[in-house]
Amino acid sequence: AERAALWRRPIVRVVLGTAGLALSAMLDVQVGYHYREPLAAQVPALAPALHAGCDWLHCKIGAPRAIERIRLDASDLTRTDQDQVLRFTADLHNTAEYAVRAPALDVSFTDALGRIVSRKVLLPGDLGARSESIAADAQWRIDARLAVGDLRIAGYTVEVFYP
Repeated sequence: AERAALWRRPIVRVVLGTAGLALSAMLDVQVGYHYREPLAAQVPALAPALHAGCDWLHCKIGAPRAIERIRLDASDLTRTDQDQVLRFTADLHNTAEYAVRAPALDVSFTDALGRIVSRKVLLPGDLGARSESIAADAQWRIDARLAVGDLRIAGYTVEVFYP
């Protein structure tokens, strides 16, 4: 009976309520920090508070990673007038309603038997990206020259990913 009476005291209930609110607020701060980029992009009203928090925590808010929102519409690999150099073109489309971070591309070159003979990771900076993001519902046209040396290339595959 004395234990049950202890938990009913007003001071104990105030302390427990305050502790619960403080822990809830700390959890909200952690979630906001972890999901700061998607929150800033998808809920613009939260962006000023997130930027203020990042100024205090010395972090940055960029475009969110959303690989599921990026679609590879087309790609092509053609020979050029230079020996051992191929022209790679691709069209990436951001299907999101907000800007997303520009991805990297993994281009795998295959021989006539379908075996991988070489792979090349192309980062956005290597592809001449003017920005670190792709605007909402926008396309990014990639046009790159790739030196392949003496490799006998019969085909290729392209994977879109975030490093």
